[in-house]
Amino acid sequence: MTKENVKPVMNEAAKEEAQVIKQRHKAGTVFCLEVPFDDEDPSKVARAWLRKPNLEELGAFSSLVQGNPIRATKILMESIWLEGDSAVKDDEECFLSAMGQLNEIIKIRTSKITKF
Repeated sequence: MTKENVKPVMNEAAKEEAQVIKQRHKAGTVFCLEVPFDDEDPSKVARAWLRKPNLEELGAFSSLVQGNPIRATKILMESIWLEGDSAVKDDEECFLSAMGQLNEIIKIRTSKITKF
């Protein structure tokens, strides 16, 4: 898949593609990460399909993120990568844009504890 033929994800074809990717990779939840790679034409995007990280992957990420957030994010992205345009991982500007979106995958719910 080249960067030039990637279309924005918000359509029925993309939903179908997500189902195929889920089945192909035996993944529960998949995420489509779209990163603009052309400042002149914002409709051109690089797309990556990612899965939810497991606790071991989150642990590795957490242990590295304070000291080297870029390396930690690269390791996490490699771990949860299913398929997509390699520019998301390899192009520095695309990768830096993608970094901020990975927080959407790692949702931590607010819990509550009550002492009785």
